[in-house]
Amino acid sequence: PEGTVKMKASPTGDQSGPIIPSDKPVIVLVDRHTASSAENLAGSLKQANRALLVGEKTYGKAGIQLPRLLPGGAIALVVVADRGDLTGAIYTGVGIKPDVAVEGASTGNRGDDDPALDKAKELLRKRKPGS
Repeated sequence: PEGTVKMKASPTGDQSGPIIPSDKPVIVLVDRHTASSAENLAGSLKQANRALLVGEKTYGKAGIQLPRLLPGGAIALVVVADRGDLTGAIYTGVGIKPDVAVEGASTGNRGDDDPALDKAKELLRKRKPGS
């Protein structure tokens, strides 16, 4: 459309290695609001044994949507595929169970009184560097 600017993202600095070194622990906070691309990323990191998921089961909305223009100018998002893990398990309608479940993790904010964040910090303190 008129006024659209196309840009290409490029990394800054030396990006020859992974963004997060493999010897660094990764914890992903998830809750019942974690959905779509965030849910897919969390599931992929979990399945690759690269991250520990802490919190509540995710929402379960991992479908791939494509926009379709309807007569009159309205747009409908149509689910054309479901995403899942390498075993074929689908996330849509099911969600992803965290590795460490935390009751009441979904507080809507990640402030001082967040049980999932507290648990993640506790897990990181227990982990020894390089283990």
